[in-house]
Amino acid sequence: MRKFLALRARCDQRWVGCESIYLDYTNYPIVYRKRVNNKLPFSDSRPSRISGELAIDAHRIRYPCQPILTIEALGRALGLKPATLIDVAEKASSEYRRAGKKRKPDGTVRIFWDARYPLKAIQSRIKERILDRVVFPGYLFGGIRGRSHFSNARFHSGARILIAEDIASYFPSITTAHVFNIWRRVFGFSKQVSRVLTKLTTRDGELPQGAKTSPHLSNLALWKVEPGIVQRLNRLGMKYSRFVDDINITSNRRHPLFVIQKATRQVYGALYHAGFSPKFEKHNFSWRGQSMAVTKLNIDGKISLPAQRRKALALDAQQLASFSTLRNFSPVATKLARSLATRAGTAKKFHPKLARGVKSIVHDFNAKQKHKGNKWGQTP
Repeated sequence: MRKFLALRARCDQRWVGCESIYLDYTNYPIVYRKRVNNKLPFSDSRPSRISGELAIDAHRIRYPCQPILTIEALGRALGLKPATLIDVAEKASSEYRRAGKKRKPDGTVRIFWDARYPLKAIQSRIKERILDRVVFPGYLFGGIRGRSHFSNARFHSGARILIAEDIASYFPSITTAHVFNIWRRVFGFSKQVSRVLTKLTTRDGELPQGAKTSPHLSNLALWKVEPGIVQRLNRLGMKYSRFVDDINITSNRRHPLFVIQKATRQVYGALYHAGFSPKFEKHNFSWRGQSMAVTKLNIDGKISLPAQRRKALALDAQQLASFSTLRNFSPVATKLARSLATRAGTAKKFHPKLARGVKSIVHDFNAKQKHKGNKWGQTP
């Protein structure tokens, strides 16, 4: 077998011209790697076997600008003095305040952090002048301009099977080592610049959820393994996407159970290799005819809100209507009106009739409340 493959490589070499093919026996199945000027190019992820072309490049994250190699150049890029960047970086971990917390359905608490000035202003410039220039591949949807939970669901619309996975404690699991490697390997910045940027974008050794730079850095955290996942799943006839820590895999055809298991093992193995862990209780496998939800939207046929969310929205609207009839403008009713106004805006895209009914109830509640006091029931 090896003799045949070596002969195949020598034959392919005739057609490549000045580029030759290197046969890599270190990874099974056999892959081809492009050899230019008798040297192998640097590669952080495993290439595919497509006649010497690294098709995996199509799934990689790209930074189209020149790398920043000195602190002075970083200061010019951000419009700040190098001494200011170094001083703020040294005490960055103490420049955060707790912005809030959210209790998740599984009982765990998610804490949000907000940076204080001047760290917050520096993070805004890092996002606008560096991170916003990154070209993200089409399988990433969280926190990227022009992409949303709706576009993520539309990406998988009409699928016949769905595999849903979740990354456990995603933001706390993104350590300073992950962030340093992002600046160093993805952007190609020097070690000195990467260290300063790592200090400016992390808190106590981890990525703070809520900081302006965190959404983009969380998308970049799996830069080394994710292109390989996408390539291998594409070979199985499956589509992969990630919305922050939510991973969804779909296919337009049915697969045997061992193929489903193989796809799941590949995702788990890549996560472990990158230093993360899957959240096994969030693992879910469904097929057409069942409830198939991606980022809390049904993808079985036309994209829509799940039946439970539609029912909850209608029940809450009925409750607000009863509050309005009884002229109950308590803080509980006011909070419910605010929540319904937001949820009706989300439902408008998928269920316009339901959204119009909810908005009319909210409008009626606000109109009656206005005669009593101001919009939210406070005495003027």
